[in-house]
Amino acid sequence: GVEDLGTKMNEIFKEKDEKKKEEKKKEFAEKTIKPAMEHFEKLATSEGYFVGNSLTWADVAFYSKMLFLGGEIRDDPLKGYVNLTKVRDNVTSNPGIAQWIKERPETPW
Repeated sequence: GVEDLGTKMNEIFKEKDEKKKEEKKKEFAEKTIKPAMEHFEKLATSEGYFVGNSLTWADVAFYSKMLFLGGEIRDDPLKGYVNLTKVRDNVTSNPGIAQWIKERPETPW
């Protein structure tokens, strides 16, 4: 699931050799992201939730990993996935989360 992606992303993030890091990013993008996104797309509802019909920790956890993933691969991992885009939109439109996004300190991650 989401944590499996996180584990693989951490391997890339921790790689010191820039050439190897780029190779790992390419392999991750080609062999891991697409199948994972296709799987998550099926799990998310057409209303944009993973569980039920309101925001849950599952939606927030997914958003958090996708935010990190997008920063690492420099691409939108949700591009072309309607249900997953709705999950992101539901998370970011939550008033408390929207406020945090607006006011949070800027960090490299």
